[in-house]
Amino acid sequence: MLFEIETDKAHKLAPNQPSRPERTRPVFISTDWYDEIVRMTAEYVDDHMAVVVVDDDVAQLYPERLELIYNKLPRVRTLKIKGGERAKTLRMFTRLQEYLLENEFNRDDILISMGGGTISDLVGFVACTFSRGVSWVTIPTTFIAQFDCAIGGKNAVNLDNHKNYCGTFYWPNVSFVDTSFLGTLPDRFYRAGISEMARLAMCGNAAMFEELSAATRDQGLDGVKANVEKFILDAMQVKLRVSVSDPFQMSKRMALLAGHTTAHALESASKMHLHHGEAVSIGLAFESFIATEIGLLAAEDRKKLVDILEDCQLPTVLPAELHDRMLVEHMRLEKRNRGRMISLVLPYAPGRMIEDWPAARVLMKPDELWSKLVAYRLQCG
Repeated sequence: MLFEIETDKAHKLAPNQPSRPERTRPVFISTDWYDEIVRMTAEYVDDHMAVVVVDDDVAQLYPERLELIYNKLPRVRTLKIKGGERAKTLRMFTRLQEYLLENEFNRDDILISMGGGTISDLVGFVACTFSRGVSWVTIPTTFIAQFDCAIGGKNAVNLDNHKNYCGTFYWPNVSFVDTSFLGTLPDRFYRAGISEMARLAMCGNAAMFEELSAATRDQGLDGVKANVEKFILDAMQVKLRVSVSDPFQMSKRMALLAGHTTAHALESASKMHLHHGEAVSIGLAFESFIATEIGLLAAEDRKKLVDILEDCQLPTVLPAELHDRMLVEHMRLEKRNRGRMISLVLPYAPGRMIEDWPAARVLMKPDELWSKLVAYRLQCG
């Protein structure tokens, strides 16, 4: 089902995926425009059923926004679930599939996800697989989700404590970003988005990297908040540009995985207690250390990257309670590895990672990586 409605109340990005006009999946972004989002969604849904899967915290913070959906859409069902990595399980996936079946949901009906990246990951996986694919509208409510997790077409659940092992490539039919949701977001989760924003700037926007560095140097997190819509839009454009050119992550899109081999290992080793954005911060700091050691990243650029993270009070040191051998074992199980070699996407010259791909990709033996972990711990004291 195509989404062909227009609005003058939001910026519109209209990527074609995969390079076919009939697969256009628009992303709209503005602030304080939720009424318009519901109007557009109602026009899209028409007289079909809509099932809204909403983060329980969002439902409690914004009951009036859910009520507006009930008032404007003809047939609505709501399933409230607790967000976070604990939502991304095969058990929850099955529960949602069964909920759709019980409510006689069919291929003409619409799934709506409303929450952070874990909610969109779960709902996107369900949307792709229920009846071999149904329409899906996403309303991301967290900082990371609005420019990264909820766009680009990757969705997954965790297998045991292994990050994103079961998933698909399946784009939302439309994404609605309203930055007013960020007004109630705790600073910890706001900060966690900075690591992903810095990663995207490193990958494909050198000017944005410098702007982010200047904003956080002077004001820390407040420097980003002061111009949040522009930063989100810039980051979103990097994500969409590479995602539509490589929708199934076969080549250049892999550049977006900078810091993620370490980050996913940290999340798995901590049994998902470490927030994804915080794990990415540590991953970027550690993997940029390797990049500088091997001459891939200039020392001054690494300092700027680490300063962005630390100025926003993000962790950059490997957790003392997670043993290096344990981390290597989890890195060894990363799904993108090749043979017995561990695949790393190392931070590279700011803004150049996508264009210069695969210059940033390095394969390491487990023992070699273990020695780098030890060296990094020693450097951090």
